Amino acid sequence: MIIRLAAGLSIDYTPGADVTAGTFTQYAGLIGVPANDIDDSRLGSLAVSGLFEGPLVAEIITAGDVIGWDANGDPYGGTAGSGCLTNVSGDWDYRVGVAIEAATATNGLLRFLLNVFPNANTFQNTAATVADAAAATATDPAVTAAVEALTAVDPTLDASDITDSTTGTPSEAHTLVNAASSDFATAELQANFATLAAEHNALKDDTEANETAIEAAIDDLVSQKAVIDANVTDVAANNTAIDALIVDVAALRTTLNAEIAALKTAGLQASA
Repeated sequence: MIIRLAAGLSIDYTPGADVTAGTFTQYAGLIGVPANDIDDSRLGSLAVSGLFEGPLVAEIITAGDVIGWDANGDPYGGTAGSGCLTNVSGDWDYRVGVAIEAATATNGLLRFLLNVFPNANTFQNTAATVADAAAATATDPAVTAAVEALTAVDPTLDASDITDSTTGTPSEAHTLVNAASSDFATAELQANFATLAAEHNALKDDTEANETAIEAAIDDLVSQKAVIDANVTDVAANNTAIDALIVDVAALRTTLNAEIAALKTAGLQASA
């Protein structure tokens, strides 16, 4: 329960549901504490400033720390999950004020000024703000897909086929002029631009040469595929011819066996 220790400002408040005395209530960007129970749709009041005391999580607090309310936090010496004050912003459901005293991990209670945030980061105000920040930094699947497409590796390319027109050895002509900023003159700029232009042209030549090589490789693969397809066709035709030959051999064997039987029969009859 949140207890008011010293008077402050109060405002009229008509809740949309029953509220319990001594519990934090968010209203109009402020945190209020009702002194009494307020029934649904009945006019009451919320204290929005003053000195208060509330249950504290088991942690060390320094006077001046901005504190917030963890609705399912575990107060030291209290009921687990019943809610407590904490200075860990990641555990806040909303911030409530500033601690006016230090506390150890075993204090169990903390005094604070309600809705006072000296030197506080306003982006740590409410759980809604944290949710908005998370939504703003969420990854867009469409962007991710686009980046993956741009960075995808083409498995058909082979670095060993890349032609380096500079043979991989930089020459003096390909080196930018290194001059201090104080004496960097037009001549150095012109020299650097000339070098960049030369490198651009060399890269252009490499790109065109590689494009030609890749196209030639593709043409070779297409030709090889045609040869393989023709071989496959030939093998199929040979299989058909072999099957026919096997049939012919079987028929010939049958014929020969019949002729041999006939000759044996005729020989036996002649002998008789």
